[in-house]
Amino acid sequence: MIHYLTETMQYPASLLAVEKMIKVGNVNKRFDIVVYDRDHRPWMLVECKAPDVPVSEKTLRQLLNYQRTMQCNYWLLTNGHQTFCADACDVQNIKWLTSLPAYE
Repeated sequence: MIHYLTETMQYPASLLAVEKMIKVGNVNKRFDIVVYDRDHRPWMLVECKAPDVPVSEKTLRQLLNYQRTMQCNYWLLTNGHQTFCADACDVQNIKWLTSLPAYE
């Protein structure tokens, strides 16, 4: 996923954080990937699952728990076979995307 984001999508590698600790409520968790914008604010939250783990409501809930802390504009959930990306800029009107957004 990192290779795809940096090589294909041209997201700046220097603005990716991988497996960093965050506090979700009172619990320490570890996100998979966060892409930061040029002002170093969280821009896209990426949750990666193994290919044999189905993308499900449970995996989406995990991503949304991290989102409450991170407040990213975009979410990406993938297991390598299925990938879902959403525009969460307007939390009242989440839009599922057919492709990843270009890095701004």
